[in-house]
Amino acid sequence: MKLKFGKIFMSAAALLTAVSICGCSVKFGTNPKEDSSNSVDLNKIVAKATVGDNLDDLSVTYGEFEREYLYYLKSGRIEDDTAASVADTCKQRRETIINNIIIEKVVLKKAHEMNVDTITEDEQKELDEQFEENYKQQIKYIGENAAAYGYESDSSESRTEEEIEEIGKELFSKILEESNMTLDILKQWSKSAIIGQKLMAELGKEVSRSEAEKAVNESIESAKELYKSDVISYERSNYTKIYIPEGSRMIKHILLGFSDEDMQQIQALRTDGKDGEADTFRAQKAAELADKIAEVEKKLDNGEDFMKLVSEYSADADGTSANPNGYLTVPDGKAYMEEFQKTAFEIGEVGGRKNCVTDYGVHIMVYDSEAKVNPDDLSAITDSVLEQLRQNHYYQRVYEWRDEYKFQIEYDLLRIDNPEDSSSDSESSSN
Repeated sequence: MKLKFGKIFMSAAALLTAVSICGCSVKFGTNPKEDSSNSVDLNKIVAKATVGDNLDDLSVTYGEFEREYLYYLKSGRIEDDTAASVADTCKQRRETIINNIIIEKVVLKKAHEMNVDTITEDEQKELDEQFEENYKQQIKYIGENAAAYGYESDSSESRTEEEIEEIGKELFSKILEESNMTLDILKQWSKSAIIGQKLMAELGKEVSRSEAEKAVNESIESAKELYKSDVISYERSNYTKIYIPEGSRMIKHILLGFSDEDMQQIQALRTDGKDGEADTFRAQKAAELADKIAEVEKKLDNGEDFMKLVSEYSADADGTSANPNGYLTVPDGKAYMEEFQKTAFEIGEVGGRKNCVTDYGVHIMVYDSEAKVNPDDLSAITDSVLEQLRQNHYYQRVYEWRDEYKFQIEYDLLRIDNPEDSSSDSESSSN
């Protein structure tokens, strides 16, 4: 089970971004300790459930909220969260923090009620190892970018790895101290994440594979309709992974390309409406490739490795490497140039070969195989859909539980908008 720190550590990039946009100010707007008149009792309840039984463990104190918010501010060196450059971002962060704390408490309560909140010894060991690894990466990054975190040093010499680590530890410890945060709290967040995964797995049992199969089948029907109504949109969509029209082919090719100058000349003639001249010029340039065409075809006849020849001769080597099974060509397709599309279906049988000329050059085309959806791929897609459905079900249930508890939140104290006020304003405007 791989853990992602999520809210535990801000990403290094996010930290530096915050540093770059905030500048140096003199205050932050939540419970500044240097002004006791604005202080808030850390034990004050700022969010609590109002409906249900045994709700004490669903209350959120100001201290719980503040330490997360301070951690965010201190990590980003934001000293004034009312500054125009960060005010909106900080407000959104406050909303996110209180909502996430509430959700976390709901998840832990429900996981306990459903007996899925036990952490095994192996899980705890892996949690500790992953936490330690992430911690090392974090302090290493902070140490390597110490100046961005306000670290001042008279030394301009390069630092050893040990020195970088010590500086990173020093800076990170300072962030934790100024945020009233501890490593134990961060570890608890990791544990909560595991419990959330366990609850998700338990709730996932309520979603059957048949539901995923139904969703995939519905998508297949949508793919069929799109193919009929807008073939090029179908060709450019992900629908090709779940539905391929009967008669479709996988085509490989070696493109003996025209020079950039020749292609530009062809394009210029077409832009001027001189298609006849463009075709004539193109045919002349294709004829000049006759010896190279013969050379490649001889090597193919002698059984030389196709991909080796692609690497040696083809102007589309990268595209072919990215599509090792060939290019999907469907009946009446529009994704490729008309000549390529037409020739793809003129080849008589699998393994057959035929050439065509497009504005890009001469294509030596091979009908590699019939194009069909791979049953294993479809099964894997169904598995992925099932996982997504189970995740969606989990989030739906969690949000339903949260709403049922009817949390009362101190919006003014947290300096966030009350959504009910917005609803009332909207209703007044409509009236």
